[in-house]
Amino acid sequence: MSQKRKTKEEIVAEYLTGNYTYRELGLKYDIPFRSICDWVLEYQGRKPSWREKMKRKREKETGSKFQINNNF
Repeated sequence: MSQKRKTKEEIVAEYLTGNYTYRELGLKYDIPFRSICDWVLEYQGRKPSWREKMKRKREKETGSKFQINNNF
């Protein structure tokens, strides 16, 4: 099997050996390193859902985790 024809699982396993960074594997297989990062997070069960991403985005925009509603 050529280097360019590896599966996601094989690339994730190669990353998890600790010998390569996302960027190194991205260059090696001509794949965006963010894709490899997403694959690894998904494999580890740590990839946030769309809803969690939106929640974090709102928190970042407002500058706090808690939003106080002063409408009485």
